[in-house]
Amino acid sequence: MRFAGDTNTGYDTRGHIQVAIEVDFETSEPTLQQLEALRDLLTWLMLSWNLTAERISVHKEHAPTDCPGRKFLAALPSVMAQTVDRHAAAIADLCRSGSSADFTKVYYRNR
Repeated sequence: MRFAGDTNTGYDTRGHIQVAIEVDFETSEPTLQQLEALRDLLTWLMLSWNLTAERISVHKEHAPTDCPGRKFLAALPSVMAQTVDRHAAAIADLCRSGSSADFTKVYYRNR
């Protein structure tokens, strides 16, 4: 990570990838398109940075805030379950396609 984002709170964002969806999810429901885009982005980030689902957190886990909002939090378990499934399917596809030893070495280095 080369740049630390600003969260308008006091926690140190270094070492975090920040994803923002600019909506008040205390009052608005997330759209299907927002949830699908988030799922796809999280899957890509997990693959790109060798992350597990346990490393994914929301803003309120790090600072006293309502962010990301109760209506988003209600949808998050489903998004995360789909993300984990898509991640596993992507890894299986890569393994089936005869991925190179370099990929295996990089992907499994911290497992």
